[in-house]
Amino acid sequence: MNEQTAKHSSVIPYQLGLVAKCAYYDTSFHAVALIICVLFYWPKIHGMPLIIWALSLSCALLLRCYANWNYQHKPITKPESWRHITGLVAAITGITWGYAGYWLAGTLPAVDQIPITLLIASVTVSSVGSLANYLPAFIGFTCCAILPVALRYLFNFDQTGFMVAVAYFSYLAALLFWGSSIHRSTLESFRLKLSNEQLVTELRQQKAEAEGAQLKAESANIAKSKFLASASHDLRQPLHAMGLLLHALEDRLHEQESIAIVQQIENSHQDMEKLFTALLDVSKLDAGVVDVRMKNFSAEEALTTLHKEFAPMAKEHKVELTVISKQASIRSDPVLLNRILRNLINNAIVHTDGGYITVGCTVKPKAIDIHISDTGAGIPEQELSSIFSEFHQLGNPERDQSKGLGLGLAIVKRLCALLGHDLGVNSIIGKGTTFTVTITRVTDENVPIDKMNTLIPMTPGHLGGTKILLIDDDQRIVAAMQELLNRWGIQTRTALTPAEALSALSSGFNPDIAICDYRLRENVTGVEVLHLLNKRLGRKLPALLITGDTAPERIKEAHTSGYTLMHKPVNPAKLRNAIAQQIRKIRKATTARN
Repeated sequence: MNEQTAKHSSVIPYQLGLVAKCAYYDTSFHAVALIICVLFYWPKIHGMPLIIWALSLSCALLLRCYANWNYQHKPITKPESWRHITGLVAAITGITWGYAGYWLAGTLPAVDQIPITLLIASVTVSSVGSLANYLPAFIGFTCCAILPVALRYLFNFDQTGFMVAVAYFSYLAALLFWGSSIHRSTLESFRLKLSNEQLVTELRQQKAEAEGAQLKAESANIAKSKFLASASHDLRQPLHAMGLLLHALEDRLHEQESIAIVQQIENSHQDMEKLFTALLDVSKLDAGVVDVRMKNFSAEEALTTLHKEFAPMAKEHKVELTVISKQASIRSDPVLLNRILRNLINNAIVHTDGGYITVGCTVKPKAIDIHISDTGAGIPEQELSSIFSEFHQLGNPERDQSKGLGLGLAIVKRLCALLGHDLGVNSIIGKGTTFTVTITRVTDENVPIDKMNTLIPMTPGHLGGTKILLIDDDQRIVAAMQELLNRWGIQTRTALTPAEALSALSSGFNPDIAICDYRLRENVTGVEVLHLLNKRLGRKLPALLITGDTAPERIKEAHTSGYTLMHKPVNPAKLRNAIAQQIRKIRKATTARN
């Protein structure tokens, strides 16, 4: 079966359905014509022939109604059979009308032949609206209804009969032409409908496939996030303990050779910490817990600070770094904008060997474009949309960490979206790449300019005599943390479980601060443990909440707890600074009460 035949066969059920739908109106017209015929010819032809003809036509009409009703109300399993049934019923109906014309034309005067001629013309014209939708049935009906009468007049062998026969043949040809035109239009409309339905089906199938692929991708992404979060948490535990122990060990060593080895270990530890910090930054941005503090500050000061910071690194990589700043005020979060520009400049230095990097500004009436341009290898056009994906790196198949981790641009894109800054990239292979960050400009009049200071002063203070309750379910971390806190002169009680923490309070230990891991055993969180301690003490115990979890939902939960949140691996200097800040708050509150 060729394609054209297949298309024709596929529209047949629609054609038969339309024939069945219109059949009741056409059959009603036939019934009216039958009644008129019987009433007119009953006085003239009295007897059984007319009754038999009328009953025959009535049966044909009832058969047509029954066949069409079955087609509309019962499931169609064999369309080909219904094609033959529809054509056969139409032909039987036509033959019945044709027999009446043939019979009456040969037995009655010419004036009495006019009614049957008009009735046959009427029913054949009415069939155009129904049977022409399926051409074989239409041809069978009209030919069977008209040809017997036309042949009867033709075989009279007189001039009048010949002229009437020619008129009948001409009328038949006109009907067939008319019916064929309607059939072609109907066929074309059904084919168009089928094409549209097929297109809709294909689109729905493609949509379903796309949704399925999206669900798979989302499931894979969720699985990846869960894996990274779990792996990150499990890896941060020993990394956290390692950092604390290295810091404690370094204080005890005096031989230069041993100190050098420890420092090498610390360098490796710092490289691992950079990876986890980058992962944490991505997770915090995805969790929506990054605080945005928009301020007005000097773009010139921001770029000057970055030039001082990256000049040594550029010199080390034999890269000439040029910063061209302009006096203008911008509105952004100075800390987060600093992170964006630092990532872009760092990325440019790493990927530009012995070339040039220019950081410049284009001042517009309502915005400032900060450009970071390099003379590196450039980025292929097909890769421009992928460079902002996590862990996507160009020209680093060996995954050399000195060339970055593949997270810097992903963080840049998220931070720009968070701050509402446009981010653009333009690159030419062999000539270099330019990243552009567009920032809102503000007027200098009556606008306080804030220093772009990204560092919080580290003021450890005196911690001797401080009492800390340490809660963590990892014995290694507890031992390392206790060793470090004891060296700072802090009195420490440890607990692996909430029950042990409550037992420590019951024994009379009254801590100044609690340091609690966020994720404990049996799905207990540090926030829940701190609530138990507060209830037992009858006051809110100042606390540091430490977590190694990078899952966005976990970070968001911990962030909303109200406690100071720190992320593993915790830098000992930052830990001491955080403890000192808590002690200052306690002393300040005590002084205010007194």
